Amino acid sequence: MREGLTALGVVRPVFVAHSFGALSALSFAEQFSAEVAGLVLIAPLAFPEFRPLEHSFFAPRALPFVGPFWANIAPAFDRPMLEAHHRIMFSPDEPPDTWKANYPWDQILDPAAIIANAEDFSAVHPWRLDSYVDLDAVRTPVQVLTGTGDLIIEDLRQGLVVADRLPDAVLTRLEGVGHMLHHSRPDALVSAVRAVLERVRLE
Repeated sequence: MREGLTALGVVRPVFVAHSFGALSALSFAEQFSAEVAGLVLIAPLAFPEFRPLEHSFFAPRALPFVGPFWANIAPAFDRPMLEAHHRIMFSPDEPPDTWKANYPWDQILDPAAIIANAEDFSAVHPWRLDSYVDLDAVRTPVQVLTGTGDLIIEDLRQGLVVADRLPDAVLTRLEGVGHMLHHSRPDALVSAVRAVLERVRLE
């Protein structure tokens, strides 16, 4: 990520990160805090935890030898499972028609992508000590957005705790909103980004 930002000439960005992406953004801010202007964490997974579906069904595809074989036959099973998962992600809403029409199935179900996703799922296992972020090292304004109706990542166990532990964080809990709150409540996301940018401007 850092090499990519350097190549693009991006200096002190504000990271807007959703779900698993929040752990990546926090890790970046932990290691290069002075290079991050702010964080907006949406329905964040901030702490590794055991996730039955991801760790029992998807993560084994990262195993040597067996993983590539499984990844090549997985698309036949994965599409209906992912479609059901999408409905849970958007709950209590329905996945928007435009979102479903534009979903990149060919890329998502490519065996190389399946293995890469499996490696990511493996990386957030609670037994992986290298997946934990030192939150005391994150010294940047942070806005945390969670939905109380999130069926994917429990907001009290993740978003509330990370907001409480970060030294400069503001938590917004949206009543009844699900995991894809950037779709259902874009106004809240825009407000959170503006709040961080205003903090940056005043520094």
